[in-house]
Order: sequence, then structure tokens, then C-alpha cells
Amino acid sequence: MSRFGARASLGAALLCLLPTALQAQAAPASNAEQELLLEIDSLVEISREANAALLRTQQHHLEVMRDAAPSVLDTLEVASLRIVTLPHQVDLAAELFGEVMRERYPGVERHDALDDVWFAFQWQAQLQPILVESPEYRVESLRTVSREGVKEQIDAMVRLALTHHVLGTASGLSGWRLAGDFNAPKEWQIRAYREFATMPARAARSCLKEDPAACWSILSLDLGPNPEREWYTPVERQAMVARLAHVFSRSESSLVVRCTDEGLTEACDELIDGLPNYYRDPSSQRAKSIMLSLALQAGGTDGWARLLETTAMTPGDALLHISGLSPEELSSRWRDLILSNRPNVHAGFGMTQLFTTLWVLLFASLSMRSTRWRLG
Repeated sequence: MSRFGARASLGAALLCLLPTALQAQAAPASNAEQELLLEIDSLVEISREANAALLRTQQHHLEVMRDAAPSVLDTLEVASLRIVTLPHQVDLAAELFGEVMRERYPGVERHDALDDVWFAFQWQAQLQPILVESPEYRVESLRTVSREGVKEQIDAMVRLALTHHVLGTASGLSGWRLAGDFNAPKEWQIRAYREFATMPARAARSCLKEDPAACWSILSLDLGPNPEREWYTPVERQAMVARLAHVFSRSESSLVVRCTDEGLTEACDELIDGLPNYYRDPSSQRAKSIMLSLALQAGGTDGWARLLETTAMTPGDALLHISGLSPEELSSRWRDLILSNRPNVHAGFGMTQLFTTLWVLLFASLSMRSTRWRLG
């Protein structure tokens, strides 16, 4: 068969098959296919109903919460304090917050430092399981919180809010590098003594030797044009540059060499003058916060009100305004408090020296009794 004849036969075969394919498309679906299509339609309808039910449930929950919210919690104001509490504890909250503000923060009740703060209050008894021995079994013992304990918690909340306000305000005290707690705990006093006892600064040694002016200076409260000249001796400034050699730039390497290798004080001072304050400042945040805590204690119940008036004051002037004391009096109180946390070390023989002495005497007596070691 020629090539043309083969092509004609193929075309005729395709023409014969075309009606069959069209008939297959137009033919009705089988029973299985029809059931599958019905099931798909029913699932789509079920999905739509489920989504609609979910939306109705969510809307119902929102309406219930919106209606129930006013009855679940209540709010009140005590001076400028905004408090959220349970409805049946509104009067109690007003009474306790009012007592705390009158007794511990007079003059602060209407200050804007508390305008943007919400205070939560809830007082309830607690059941605490305790263990009873012989025989062992657990019982529930009702533990109640005392009224003074609740007032202490309120006092802590108000103090924290005022502390955040002071630290967040652009003032002399906020730039003084204070810690976040103006009621300095006992642990800070212990650490402050260790810091000052080991500090390589002339002013620290003078402070611990009953020099109130040195204590005032080393806390960065009497800053002259170059306070590090008063804090550190030339040798201590040279050691500081050597310790911070990695901080200086490559362009300052010649000054570092002249300071550390050649011992030129002028080169050391030039490098130190360019350092950030936190590298030069010898006192820590804890030591400064202890001083502020003492000033607040000396100021009595008006201390916090005076603290909020010190926005435009330097740290030294602010502390004097808060405490009502002179720099010498306040520095002496700070120094006495730091020294009161000095470790209790006694001179003389300790237990180690005593045992060593006893062993030496024992061996000496044995050597005198031994024939092998006896002389003569």
C-alpha cells in the first residue's frame, strides 16, 4: 500500500471512532457515579450547616461575655489610683488603698505618676494542705492573709509604679544609673561592701576610712570637670587603661602604648576622658540605690512626694531634698550601713591554726620519747 493509502485508512478509522467518544460523553452516568455525586453534595451541605452553627455559637459567646463582664469585675478610684476588683470587695479595696496612700504616700495621691496604672485587688482565704505526722494523712487547713499583709502587698504595687515612673522620666535621678528597686534588699548591702572593699580606687579607700566627702564623690554626687582624677590615682588610671585596652580604637593605640608602656599620665587621662561613663563610674547601681533608699527613709512619709519633685535637680541635690539631711550626714549613714555588712572576722588563732599547733606539739612529744630520735 502506498503512503497516501495508509494515511487515508488512518483518517477513516479516526472518523469512525469520533462518534463513539461523543456518545460516551453524552451517555448517562452509572449508578455508582450518581451515588458518589449525591454524597459529595450532601457533605457540602453538612459543611455549610456546621460553619453556620459555629458562627452562631461564637456570636452567642460574645454576647454572653459582653453581658456578664460588668457583673464579674468592678472598678473604682481612690484619689488618682484606678483599681479593678470583685464587686463585693469594692468597699474593702477603697478602704485598704486609702489607708496605704494616707499612711505611706501622703502628697502622692493626686500625682500624675499613677494616672496610667491599673491596680488589681482580690482578697480571699486559701486552703493549704499540711502534713500531720503519726499517722500520716493530709488535712485542709484554712490559711488567712492578715490585713497588714494585704496592705504590704498594696504598698509594694504602689512603690513599683512610682519607681517605674521615676526611672522612665528624664531627670537627674533617672540618669544616675539606679537599680529597679528603691527599697534596697539586704543582699545588695553585702555586695556593695565587697565591691568597695576590693575596688581599685583611692576614693573608695578614703570613704571606708571615715571620709564622708569621698563617699559622696565616689557615688557620682559631686562631679567636677574630671572626677576620675579624684577617684583614681595615676597608677590606678594607668591600670584602668591596661584593663580596657580592647575597648580603644586602632587610632588610639599610640596613646595606649604611651600610657601603659611609657607611664605617661597625660596619655592615660586623654584615653579615660573619652570613655563612656559606665566604664569610668566606680560605683554600681546597687550602691546608688542603697543611698536613695536611705534618703527615702530619712525623709519619712513625705519622702516619695519629695522624690517626685526632683525632676529638674541633680542627683546630689535630689537626695538632699528627699532626705532633709546634709551631704555629710547622709554619706555617714550610707557608709555605716555598708560597713555593718562587713564579714565578722576575728584575729588570732582559728580552728585550723589550733589543730596545726596541737599536731606539732604531739609530734614533738613523740620525738622526745623515741629512742631513735633522742639526742645524746
